[in-house]
Amino acid sequence: MIPLRDIIITVMKGYGFKLERREPKEYLFFERDGISIILGIFEKQVTGDDVLRFYRDLEMYAGSKQMVCLGDITEDAKRQAQKLNISIETREELARDIGEYVLNLLKENDEKVREILDMEIEVEEEQEEKVEESVPIFLEDSRTGEKKIVMPILTKEDAILKAKKEVQGFETRLILIPYFIYEYKLEVMVEGIVTPRKYFGRVGINTVNGEIRYITMGLTIVSEISMEYESEVATMNREEAEDILKKFLTYSFSREGEEIKVEKENVTIIERRKRKVREGSLSLKFIGNYYWPYWEVSGSKGKVKVDAVEGILQ
Repeated sequence: MIPLRDIIITVMKGYGFKLERREPKEYLFFERDGISIILGIFEKQVTGDDVLRFYRDLEMYAGSKQMVCLGDITEDAKRQAQKLNISIETREELARDIGEYVLNLLKENDEKVREILDMEIEVEEEQEEKVEESVPIFLEDSRTGEKKIVMPILTKEDAILKAKKEVQGFETRLILIPYFIYEYKLEVMVEGIVTPRKYFGRVGINTVNGEIRYITMGLTIVSEISMEYESEVATMNREEAEDILKKFLTYSFSREGEEIKVEKENVTIIERRKRKVREGSLSLKFIGNYYWPYWEVSGSKGKVKVDAVEGILQ
């Protein structure tokens, strides 16, 4: 029997999403072009308590949160999901979505349909391969000792279009900004829950201005690029950077308490739960010093930087 989990992974991949490994492992985390979707599959009846537990498990993550419900859904669960902005997909809606995906493939890609129908082995292998990518992969082309540059994705023309409204300019220059990139691991204690939640990922810190970014995509690293560029110089050392990162991660994963309304028949219960990074659990592993590319676009209204990897205006 083919697991429903594998079918959903295949369908989401068909729509261009990548499966990311996150905690808790029972949920599916998908990413595509900055869009995050988190799915939970529930085979039995879903109650308000199930919805609340789903919310608490994922409250640290941004993105669309969806519960795929194969069994009955109580009215309490529907009310709770609406309050917490969680989408509920019924068995019938899931069947329709999968059916439409397969029907569209029949018109476009017969080989892909055959692969899906014979996917017991292939999908398991593919899923296992993705699980190994617990954090984004750095594809290293540079040699030891050479400058490590994150390959730009956004072209100069694209940067001009993105900055048009802000500066109305056409003059550009490519700037490489040095980042220290780390792999972090930590555990979070949630009030009322005995087992700590484990988190891990990659984070980078701009060594010029201290800006911090989570790295959630794979990056290609090269030692040189064909375009002309200017490099900025770091203003902080690793010790300073790690001190800033530890404070940032501790603050980001801790909360004094968040008000949650729980609907129980005719009674509304308000709960507050504290979250705190477990003492001694936070660790940082230095990956390296990388140069992140930005397009600086100048015009009649001033200057603006455009991230040459993610296309975000600075």
